[in-house]
Amino acid sequence: MRSALSAHPGVLSSNTENNMVGDLLLACDINATIESRRVAMQMTEEEHNRRFADFVLDLVFPDTDQVDSSRVPLLASYMTPQIAERAARMYPGSRFVCMLRDGVATIESRMAHSTFGQQSFQAQCEKWATWGSFYRWAMEREDCLIVRHEQLLVDPDGCMTRVLGFLGLEPNSAPIETLRTHRYHPTPDAERPRWASWPDEDRRTFERICGEWMRAYGYAIPWGHAGETQAARCDERPPL
Repeated sequence: MRSALSAHPGVLSSNTENNMVGDLLLACDINATIESRRVAMQMTEEEHNRRFADFVLDLVFPDTDQVDSSRVPLLASYMTPQIAERAARMYPGSRFVCMLRDGVATIESRMAHSTFGQQSFQAQCEKWATWGSFYRWAMEREDCLIVRHEQLLVDPDGCMTRVLGFLGLEPNSAPIETLRTHRYHPTPDAERPRWASWPDEDRRTFERICGEWMRAYGYAIPWGHAGETQAARCDERPPL
């Protein structure tokens, strides 16, 4: 999604992830909300937001001539409800596009990653589960669009058309072409499904940590137990 949006001529992108943006948004929010920090602030919260907003853009786009009104800056970062609320204050009118993916497929991918794969199985589950609160937050807001990964694979044209419309960007073939010709997944299809080799202990860990969110988003746990109610199939899921 990041690469597809970066291909749009109306988008200004660094063509990489900007996870330091999430770190800076958190720092800005802590300074503006924790009372012991607020009393030491040398400016109003509005000025504080403006300076942080400028600082973030300067770091992501060091060539200041790039940032103009003709293109929309893209900041590709992790989000939580706390830092997203701060981002909305720092950048009035900003919009959030959020990717939602099946927890099993996400963990399969993360475990195959050269860096993420070094984390424990429980840590992988906890990471996916922490995103649940953000999606719940996003579902209640008009400035957020949740795109399901499986829908993106089935209908890239329709999904990207929807995303561009949500962002107020002109229709363009470059983002759709990027989705059609690029795939970012470190797990070859021939090696999937990797969950089939997960030991029972890992499966129980996944169910304990991620089961609630899997059910909430209509994803079935593929090794479902007899007598256990399964989540709806993909074509039965209500659109978010």
